Amino acid sequence: MQEVAFVRDRIFSGSTIKAVSNYMSTLMGWLEEWIMLEQILSEKHTGDLTLIKWYNCKGIFQQTNKVVDRIKKRIELNDAFSLEDIKAKAKMLDMLYYSNSTIKDELGGVLLDDLVTAYAQSQKVQSYLYLTEMLSWGKIKGYDYTEQITRLESMSNLIPSPPKFEVTESMYDMKKQMTRESVEAMASHLFNGKISPHETFHTLYCLYISLAAVDLSNKGQPLPEDFVLAINEYCLRTGVFDEDGKLSTLTFHNLVMRLSATTDFEKVDDFISRWYTKVNTKNHEATKALAEAQNLFYHGFYEEMISKTWRSDFEFFHQKNMAMCFHCIAFFMKRHEEPELYKTAITSFAASIKRNRGKMSEKVNSSYLNLVDFMLSYDNEKIDTIDLGNYKNLIFRRWCGQVLEKRRVPPKRTRR
Repeated sequence: MQEVAFVRDRIFSGSTIKAVSNYMSTLMGWLEEWIMLEQILSEKHTGDLTLIKWYNCKGIFQQTNKVVDRIKKRIELNDAFSLEDIKAKAKMLDMLYYSNSTIKDELGGVLLDDLVTAYAQSQKVQSYLYLTEMLSWGKIKGYDYTEQITRLESMSNLIPSPPKFEVTESMYDMKKQMTRESVEAMASHLFNGKISPHETFHTLYCLYISLAAVDLSNKGQPLPEDFVLAINEYCLRTGVFDEDGKLSTLTFHNLVMRLSATTDFEKVDDFISRWYTKVNTKNHEATKALAEAQNLFYHGFYEEMISKTWRSDFEFFHQKNMAMCFHCIAFFMKRHEEPELYKTAITSFAASIKRNRGKMSEKVNSSYLNLVDFMLSYDNEKIDTIDLGNYKNLIFRRWCGQVLEKRRVPPKRTRR
């Protein structure tokens, strides 16, 4: 009601609250109709399927037949795998069967045969997508989907596969095997144009490859040189990571993190220079600086991080937090040379984390606080008494382990 009162006071001062509320409800109804139309027109087949339904209801079967031919032609011309095409075909045949269209009479018993086959095949592809999701989500959430997976696999095995089904199988096989070969097989389908872009299936396919490549690298099973870079460049070009045509800062920094952990410094630096202007932020230079700091961190150029993280003009809180974290790490590595600056950095970082606790999840908050505790313990306790396993949540755990292994301040590195 506060919004209604505000609008009345500013625009309709002579109207009652109830009248203004009715005005706003009407406007919202118009807006939602426009949103629905915009969404329908943005989808490949939804508009035509809607037309078929309308023409069938009105008995204008000549127009129905024209729209059916249009959908068929669109599907036939697409050489790539498309879950939207498979579903649209099943939906189209369903609407034709349950109508008085002349096509139904012309096709006779074949129409129902085709309908059942198309429906079953669409369900098989969707089932494999859910099977892949259950393997992934079950691992993330510690949930046992074994019974569901067994049932869905058994049912799917009874259904004939649609054309190009090897694309869907490759995704499920990769998630089951998690091998270099299975990831490369998926990438081959992607790079050879066998999957229709700008679909949910395509987005999920790309994300699975991208995350699996990093996971394999972390397990000591690196993929071919620049594989992670190539996959993520492809995803950027095809809009997989876009939100309303732009990259969010969180997505961009996550990408830089993945690349920095698996790709040469210079290539990541070039990637940042080419893509940072596509990020949805008011301060592109600050975003670029933080991304460069990420790259410097993962390649061990700690001292050079300082000039990238000293600034305070980052637009978003997660950027400010990450910048302070890298700044603290940089001075941790220089603590014997600049003890006062290190003390100031770690004190400010710890205070900021505690002060802004409500702006982050408990997991993220404890990850940062445990990193501070680790750095303080490193100098104040015997190295052998520090056990990273005691930290349930810890950001940059691998780096902490590397620092522990060295048991001394590493030699200063500079880029050539």
